[in-house]
Amino acid sequence: MKINFNTSFQGHMLKSFSELVGRDSEGQIVGMKIILNDYIPSSFAGEAIACLQGVQMGLDLDFQRVILEGDSITMENKLQNEKEDVSKISPIIEYVKKASRGFVDCRFSFMGRNTNVIAHCLAKEGFIKGETTYLMKRILEAVWTVAEKHNRWAEIGH
Repeated sequence: MKINFNTSFQGHMLKSFSELVGRDSEGQIVGMKIILNDYIPSSFAGEAIACLQGVQMGLDLDFQRVILEGDSITMENKLQNEKEDVSKISPIIEYVKKASRGFVDCRFSFMGRNTNVIAHCLAKEGFIKGETTYLMKRILEAVWTVAEKHNRWAEIGH
């Protein structure tokens, strides 16, 4: 099971949108969520909160083993580091680590922005709607088009 997480940050408004895409072991989308977060001081804080929300989504979907994929190598390094984080986002990082113990197995992985296209499409939808949206087995038309194109691209080996 995989959960892709991403964030879109609006610094001038202190807001971020977390975009989450949950997939089963066959790669099928089993849930998507766009979450509006208020009072977010930085893009790093937004990314950490999106990761935490991804962990919660996996727990809500009763995943036992999960790979959480984001597009911040810094976030991946902080989450995999055994030492206590001392950055400004350390409380969020430590909470993510604690919450991830609810899985039998949980790994954090980096994926480049170019491969996280569905989460980026969700970001656009989040900004358009301006609200939290939770989608289970109901995919927005714009996101479905991108998902189909991305799956065909992956099937031919790209």
